[in-house]
Amino acid sequence: RGVDYEFRVSGENNVGRGQEAVAIASTPEGAPSEPPSNISARFQTPDVASIRWDPPPRHACNGKLTHYGVQFHRHADHPGPDRNVTKATKAVFTDLEENTEYVFRIRAFTNAGPGPYSERISLRTERDVVRAPMGVRAVATSDSSVEVWWEGVPSRGKVLGYQVFYTMTAVEDLDEWQHKIVGLTESSDLVNLEKFAQYAIAVAARTKTGLGRLSEKVTVKVKPEDVPLNLRAHDVSTHSMTLSWSPPIRLNPINYKISYEAVKEFVDSQGMTQTAAVPRRSLLLPPTTHSHTISELSPFTTYSVNVSAVPSDRHYRPPAKITVTTQMA
Repeated sequence: RGVDYEFRVSGENNVGRGQEAVAIASTPEGAPSEPPSNISARFQTPDVASIRWDPPPRHACNGKLTHYGVQFHRHADHPGPDRNVTKATKAVFTDLEENTEYVFRIRAFTNAGPGPYSERISLRTERDVVRAPMGVRAVATSDSSVEVWWEGVPSRGKVLGYQVFYTMTAVEDLDEWQHKIVGLTESSDLVNLEKFAQYAIAVAARTKTGLGRLSEKVTVKVKPEDVPLNLRAHDVSTHSMTLSWSPPIRLNPINYKISYEAVKEFVDSQGMTQTAAVPRRSLLLPPTTHSHTISELSPFTTYSVNVSAVPSDRHYRPPAKITVTTQMA
Protein backbone atom coordinates (compact mmCIF):
# COMPACT_ATOMS: atom_id res chain seq x y z
CA ARG A 1 0.00 0.00 0.00
CA GLY A 2 0.99 3.60 -0.57
CA VAL A 3 3.63 2.71 -3.15
CA ASP A 4 4.31 4.52 -6.45
CA TYR A 5 4.85 2.28 -9.49
CA GLU A 6 6.29 3.44 -12.81
CA PHE A 7 5.23 1.75 -16.04
CA ARG A 8 7.12 2.17 -19.34
CA VAL A 9 5.74 0.94 -22.68
CA SER A 10 7.30 1.21 -26.14
CA GLY A 11 6.65 -0.31 -29.53
CA GLU A 12 9.26 -2.26 -31.46
CA ASN A 13 9.54 -3.33 -35.15
CA ASN A 14 12.30 -4.41 -37.51
CA VAL A 15 13.64 -0.84 -37.59
CA GLY A 16 14.03 -0.62 -33.82
CA ARG A 17 12.34 0.39 -30.60
CA GLY A 18 10.17 3.49 -30.42
CA GLN A 19 9.93 6.14 -27.74
CA GLU A 20 8.69 4.98 -24.36
CA ALA A 21 5.42 6.12 -22.87
CA VAL A 22 5.66 6.52 -19.12
CA ALA A 23 2.84 6.28 -16.60
CA ILE A 24 2.96 6.35 -12.80
CA ALA A 25 0.33 4.67 -10.69
CA SER A 26 0.03 4.75 -6.92
CA THR A 27 -1.65 2.19 -4.75
CA PRO A 28 -3.92 3.66 -2.07
CA GLU A 29 -2.30 4.49 1.25
CA GLY A 30 -3.22 2.59 4.36
CA ALA A 31 -2.60 3.17 8.02
CA PRO A 32 0.69 1.78 9.37
CA SER A 33 0.39 -1.87 10.33
CA GLU A 34 3.12 -1.81 13.00
CA PRO A 35 4.09 0.67 15.74
CA PRO A 36 7.33 2.65 15.97
CA SER A 37 10.32 0.64 17.21
CA ASN A 38 13.51 1.03 19.28
CA ILE A 39 11.77 3.26 21.81
CA SER A 40 13.91 4.71 24.60
CA ALA A 41 13.49 7.32 27.32
CA ARG A 42 15.83 9.25 29.59
CA PHE A 43 15.68 12.20 31.96
CA GLN A 44 17.43 15.38 30.83
CA THR A 45 16.75 16.82 34.29
CA PRO A 46 14.62 15.31 37.08
CA ASP A 47 11.46 16.94 35.72
CA VAL A 48 12.19 16.76 31.96
CA ALA A 49 11.94 13.46 30.04
CA SER A 50 13.17 12.86 26.48
CA ILE A 51 11.66 10.04 24.37
CA ARG A 52 13.15 8.72 21.11
CA TRP A 53 12.01 6.11 18.60
CA ASP A 54 12.49 4.80 15.07
CA PRO A 55 9.76 4.72 12.39
CA PRO A 56 7.87 1.48 11.78
CA PRO A 57 9.63 -0.89 9.37
CA ARG A 58 9.34 0.32 5.79
CA HIS A 59 7.10 -2.55 4.72
CA ALA A 60 4.69 -1.66 7.53
CA CYS A 61 4.36 2.07 6.81
CA ASN A 62 1.78 1.55 4.02
CA GLY A 63 2.34 5.06 2.75
CA LYS A 64 4.15 8.25 3.64
CA LEU A 65 4.32 8.92 7.37
CA THR A 66 2.88 12.34 8.21
CA HIS A 67 3.48 12.50 11.96
CA TYR A 68 3.52 10.59 15.23
CA GLY A 69 1.23 10.63 18.23
CA VAL A 70 2.70 10.29 21.72
CA GLN A 71 0.38 9.54 24.63
CA PHE A 72 2.11 10.49 27.89
CA HIS A 73 0.46 10.65 31.32
CA ARG A 74 0.77 9.76 34.98
CA HIS A 75 0.18 6.08 35.62
CA ALA A 76 -2.70 6.94 37.96
CA ASP A 77 -4.49 9.09 35.35
CA HIS A 78 -6.62 8.18 32.36
CA PRO A 79 -4.83 8.51 29.01
CA GLY A 80 -5.30 11.89 27.41
CA PRO A 81 -5.07 12.93 23.77
CA ASP A 82 -1.92 12.32 21.77
CA ARG A 83 0.73 14.95 21.44
CA ASN A 84 1.37 15.33 17.71
CA VAL A 85 5.04 15.18 16.73
CA THR A 86 5.59 16.21 13.13
CA LYS A 87 8.41 14.38 11.31
CA ALA A 88 10.84 14.29 14.26
CA THR A 89 11.29 10.98 16.07
CA LYS A 90 11.68 12.60 19.47
CA ALA A 91 9.47 14.27 22.07
CA VAL A 92 10.26 16.13 25.30
CA PHE A 93 7.92 16.36 28.30
CA THR A 94 8.51 18.97 31.01
CA ASP A 95 7.25 19.90 34.49
CA LEU A 96 7.10 16.29 35.69
CA GLU A 97 6.23 15.68 39.33
CA GLU A 98 8.71 14.26 41.83
CA ASN A 99 8.55 10.53 42.73
CA THR A 100 5.78 9.84 40.20
CA GLU A 101 5.34 7.03 37.68
CA TYR A 102 4.53 8.03 34.10
CA VAL A 103 3.59 5.82 31.15
CA PHE A 104 3.75 6.51 27.42
CA ARG A 105 3.13 4.86 24.08
CA ILE A 106 3.60 5.98 20.47
CA ARG A 107 1.89 5.44 17.13
CA ALA A 108 2.60 6.55 13.56
CA PHE A 109 0.19 8.22 11.13
CA THR A 110 -0.25 8.33 7.36
CA ASN A 111 -2.93 10.28 5.53
CA ALA A 112 -5.09 7.18 5.91
CA GLY A 113 -4.98 7.36 9.70
CA PRO A 114 -3.08 6.05 12.73
CA GLY A 115 -1.33 2.74 13.14
CA PRO A 116 -1.27 0.66 16.32
CA TYR A 117 0.22 1.96 19.55
CA SER A 118 3.49 0.61 20.83
CA GLU A 119 3.54 -1.24 24.13
CA ARG A 120 3.21 1.02 27.16
CA ILE A 121 6.56 1.98 28.68
CA SER A 122 6.84 3.36 32.20
CA LEU A 123 9.39 5.60 33.92
CA ARG A 124 9.52 7.04 37.42
CA THR A 125 10.88 10.41 38.49
CA GLU A 126 13.24 10.62 41.46
CA ARG A 127 12.43 11.56 45.03
CA ASP A 128 14.42 14.12 47.07
CA VAL A 129 15.58 15.94 43.96
CA VAL A 130 18.32 18.58 44.33
CA ARG A 131 16.66 21.97 43.98
CA ALA A 132 17.37 24.48 41.24
CA PRO A 133 19.98 27.23 41.72
CA MET A 134 18.37 30.52 42.71
CA GLY A 135 19.14 34.08 41.71
CA VAL A 136 20.62 33.30 38.30
CA ARG A 137 21.86 36.45 36.55
CA ALA A 138 23.87 37.14 33.41
CA VAL A 139 25.68 40.18 32.05
CA ALA A 140 27.65 40.65 28.83
CA THR A 141 31.32 41.30 29.56
CA SER A 142 32.42 41.82 25.94
CA ASP A 143 31.07 41.59 22.39
CA SER A 144 31.47 37.81 22.55
CA SER A 145 31.26 36.80 26.22
CA VAL A 146 28.81 36.69 29.12
CA GLU A 147 29.33 36.04 32.81
CA VAL A 148 26.64 34.01 34.59
CA TRP A 149 26.35 33.82 38.37
CA TRP A 150 23.96 32.23 40.83
CA GLU A 151 23.39 31.26 44.47
CA GLY A 152 24.93 27.90 45.35
CA VAL A 153 22.65 24.96 46.16
CA PRO A 154 22.90 23.62 49.76
CA SER A 155 23.41 19.91 49.32
CA ARG A 156 25.15 18.22 52.27
CA GLY A 157 27.86 17.02 49.88
CA LYS A 158 25.57 15.80 47.10
CA VAL A 159 26.43 18.57 44.61
CA LEU A 160 29.61 17.97 42.57
CA GLY A 161 29.35 21.11 40.44
CA TYR A 162 26.99 22.80 37.99
CA GLN A 163 25.97 22.67 34.34
CA VAL A 164 25.21 25.91 32.52
CA PHE A 165 22.87 25.68 29.53
CA TYR A 166 22.71 28.46 26.92
CA THR A 167 21.10 28.92 23.52
CA MET A 168 19.80 31.49 21.06
CA THR A 169 16.67 29.35 20.51
CA ALA A 170 15.05 28.39 23.81
CA VAL A 171 13.34 25.14 22.84
CA GLU A 172 12.16 22.61 25.46
CA ASP A 173 14.71 20.01 24.34
CA LEU A 174 17.89 20.65 26.34
CA ASP A 175 19.85 18.44 23.93
CA GLU A 176 19.54 21.34 21.46
CA TRP A 177 21.19 23.76 23.92
CA GLN A 178 24.91 24.31 24.34
CA HIS A 179 26.24 23.60 27.80
CA LYS A 180 29.28 24.12 29.99
CA ILE A 181 30.22 21.96 32.98
CA VAL A 182 31.87 23.72 35.93
CA GLY A 183 32.98 22.70 39.41
CA LEU A 184 31.83 23.91 42.82
CA THR A 185 31.71 27.56 41.84
CA GLU A 186 28.93 30.12 41.65
CA SER A 187 29.82 31.78 38.35
CA SER A 188 30.96 30.92 34.84
CA ASP A 189 32.16 32.73 31.73
CA LEU A 190 30.51 31.86 28.41
CA VAL A 191 32.75 32.76 25.48
CA ASN A 192 32.69 32.76 21.67
CA LEU A 193 29.09 33.99 21.60
CA GLU A 194 27.43 35.80 18.70
CA LYS A 195 27.76 39.57 18.88
CA PHE A 196 24.47 41.35 19.73
CA ALA A 197 22.61 38.01 19.88
CA GLN A 198 20.03 37.27 22.59
CA TYR A 199 20.76 34.16 24.67
CA ALA A 200 18.64 32.20 27.12
CA ILE A 201 20.58 30.75 30.05
CA ALA A 202 19.70 28.25 32.80
CA VAL A 203 21.73 26.41 35.43
CA ALA A 204 21.39 23.01 37.15
CA ALA A 205 23.41 21.40 39.94
CA ARG A 206 25.31 18.18 39.11
CA THR A 207 25.26 15.11 41.34
CA LYS A 208 26.68 11.61 40.92
CA THR A 209 23.29 10.44 39.60
CA GLY A 210 22.73 13.29 37.12
CA LEU A 211 21.36 16.82 37.19
CA GLY A 212 19.15 18.57 39.72
CA ARG A 213 16.22 20.76 38.78
CA LEU A 214 16.83 23.43 36.16
CA SER A 215 16.76 27.07 37.24
CA GLU A 216 14.45 29.69 35.82
CA LYS A 217 15.69 30.87 32.43
CA VAL A 218 17.25 34.32 32.13
CA THR A 219 17.98 36.18 28.91
CA VAL A 220 20.93 38.39 28.06
CA LYS A 221 22.02 40.34 25.00
CA VAL A 222 25.69 40.02 24.02
CA LYS A 223 26.29 43.75 24.20
CA PRO A 224 28.38 45.00 27.14
CA GLU A 225 26.54 47.82 28.91
CA ASP A 226 27.19 47.25 32.63
CA VAL A 227 30.96 46.73 32.59
CA PRO A 228 33.90 49.06 31.94
CA LEU A 229 34.69 49.20 28.23
CA ASN A 230 37.91 49.21 26.22
CA LEU A 231 40.08 47.93 29.07
CA ARG A 232 43.73 48.20 28.02
CA ALA A 233 47.20 47.90 29.58
CA HIS A 234 49.89 50.45 28.62
CA ASP A 235 53.50 51.09 29.56
CA VAL A 236 54.01 47.55 30.80
CA SER A 237 57.40 47.17 32.50
CA THR A 238 59.03 44.62 34.80
CA HIS A 239 57.24 45.90 37.91
CA SER A 240 54.28 48.03 36.77
CA MET A 241 51.54 48.61 34.21
CA THR A 242 49.03 51.37 33.51
CA LEU A 243 45.39 50.42 32.98
CA SER A 244 42.81 52.52 31.13
CA TRP A 245 39.11 52.02 30.44
CA SER A 246 35.90 53.79 29.43
CA PRO A 247 32.81 54.05 31.66
CA PRO A 248 29.93 51.59 31.22
CA ILE A 249 27.13 52.54 28.84
CA ARG A 250 24.22 51.91 31.21
CA LEU A 251 25.64 51.75 34.74
CA ASN A 252 26.57 54.87 36.74
CA PRO A 253 29.15 53.49 39.21
CA ILE A 254 30.00 54.83 42.66
CA ASN A 255 33.49 53.28 42.40
CA TYR A 256 35.72 51.22 40.17
CA LYS A 257 37.33 48.12 41.63
CA ILE A 258 40.64 46.78 40.30
CA SER A 259 41.80 43.31 41.29
CA TYR A 260 44.76 41.33 39.97
CA GLU A 261 46.49 38.03 40.66
CA ALA A 262 48.91 35.66 38.94
CA VAL A 263 50.45 32.21 38.96
CA LYS A 264 54.20 32.52 38.36
CA GLU A 265 56.20 29.67 36.81
CA PHE A 266 59.88 29.17 37.65
CA VAL A 267 62.57 26.49 37.38
CA ASP A 268 63.89 25.20 40.70
CA SER A 269 67.44 24.08 41.55
CA GLN A 270 66.69 20.55 40.26
CA GLY A 271 65.59 21.93 36.90
CA MET A 272 61.88 21.22 37.56
CA THR A 273 59.20 23.73 36.56
CA GLN A 274 57.28 24.92 39.62
CA THR A 275 54.41 27.37 40.11
CA ALA A 276 53.79 29.91 42.84
CA ALA A 277 50.56 31.84 43.34
CA VAL A 278 50.81 35.62 43.51
CA PRO A 279 48.10 36.64 46.02
CA ARG A 280 45.12 38.65 44.77
CA ARG A 281 45.22 42.37 45.43
CA SER A 282 42.28 44.76 45.17
CA LEU A 283 41.76 48.51 45.32
CA LEU A 284 38.83 50.93 44.98
CA LEU A 285 39.00 54.08 42.86
CA PRO A 286 36.69 57.10 42.54
CA PRO A 287 34.05 56.97 39.77
CA THR A 288 35.76 59.78 37.86
CA THR A 289 38.97 57.75 37.46
CA HIS A 290 39.45 55.97 34.14
CA SER A 291 43.14 55.04 34.35
CA HIS A 292 45.47 53.79 37.06
CA THR A 293 49.03 52.50 37.40
CA ILE A 294 49.59 49.37 39.47
CA SER A 295 53.11 48.69 40.70
CA GLU A 296 55.17 46.28 42.81
CA LEU A 297 54.56 43.55 40.25
CA SER A 298 56.80 40.54 39.63
CA PRO A 299 58.84 40.49 36.39
CA PHE A 300 57.94 38.12 33.54
CA THR A 301 54.65 37.14 35.18
CA THR A 302 51.22 36.85 33.56
CA TYR A 303 48.57 38.68 35.57
CA SER A 304 44.80 38.29 35.39
CA VAL A 305 43.45 41.82 35.74
CA ASN A 306 39.79 42.64 36.48
CA VAL A 307 38.15 46.06 36.50
CA SER A 308 34.53 46.23 37.65
CA ALA A 309 32.04 49.07 38.03
CA VAL A 310 30.53 49.14 41.54
CA PRO A 311 26.81 50.06 41.45
CA SER A 312 25.05 52.14 44.10
CA ASP A 313 23.55 49.02 45.73
CA ARG A 314 27.07 47.52 45.90
CA HIS A 315 25.77 44.23 44.54
CA TYR A 316 28.10 42.11 42.45
CA ARG A 317 28.73 43.09 38.85
CA PRO A 318 31.07 41.09 36.61
CA PRO A 319 34.34 42.74 35.62
CA ALA A 320 36.03 43.50 32.35
CA LYS A 321 39.04 41.17 32.14
CA ILE A 322 42.45 41.12 30.48
CA THR A 323 45.68 39.17 30.94
CA VAL A 324 48.98 41.05 30.91
CA THR A 325 52.56 39.70 31.07
CA THR A 326 55.17 41.95 32.66
CA GLN A 327 58.58 42.48 31.07
CA MET A 328 61.52 40.18 31.77
CA ALA A 329 64.08 41.57 34.22
